Amino acid sequence: MFDLTGHVALVTGASRGIGRSIAANLASRGQASRSTTTRARSRRNSCRLRLRQQAARPSSHRVTSESPRTRTASYRATITAFGKLDILVNNAGFNRDTLILRMSLEDWDEVMDLNLRAVFLVTKAALRQ
Repeated sequence: MFDLTGHVALVTGASRGIGRSIAANLASRGQASRSTTTRARSRRNSCRLRLRQQAARPSSHRVTSESPRTRTASYRATITAFGKLDILVNNAGFNRDTLILRMSLEDWDEVMDLNLRAVFLVTKAALRQ
């Protein structure tokens, strides 16, 4: 098992599922983490509590998918809170589970903004560190 003590991670979509597991695994290895979520405050608080129980220095930040550029705010907030970023996990994503014939252009744009554009923007911000 890798010792990640002193390392800082940003995990997007960490309020449930795979993102929650990733954040918990990283926390169990001793690193501080910051998670982002579009979910309710109760899920953010639950995520923060789980990470605290694993001796990490957790922080969470709510990011809406309305503007993918706001996702770079998560990166900046991580740098402000911890002074650096060592690990970036672009986990956040969703789909509109419907036939393409029923999908509106707005739904398509929302999926592409979160699943592609946000990943590009956050990764680009992290690489400029």
